[in-house]
Amino acid sequence: MTYLEQQDREEILSYDNEGRIVLESIYTPDELHFVVQELVEDYLGEKVLSGSEDRYDEEMKPRPPTFNDYSEIIGVLEMVKLALYRQMERQAEEIE
Repeated sequence: MTYLEQQDREEILSYDNEGRIVLESIYTPDELHFVVQELVEDYLGEKVLSGSEDRYDEEMKPRPPTFNDYSEIIGVLEMVKLALYRQMERQAEEIE
């Protein structure tokens, strides 16, 4: 990914007063990559800091993400990839 200046990042993605992500238009692959990465990191942060007991270590400190957390994310990204392939296939069939 090409480096995006902080100002560019802030124009693409910001947070509202309640901490929810606010997205603007995405025009380049670099911007898309940045947004996906931020969404994944936000998801992991929320998952790690959620209230369930298994999210904390013995000292009740939030634990780092687990293999299963990353596995969930990779599974979702794979489903998105497959959906894009199906969409491309449908479009190709419509052209023929």
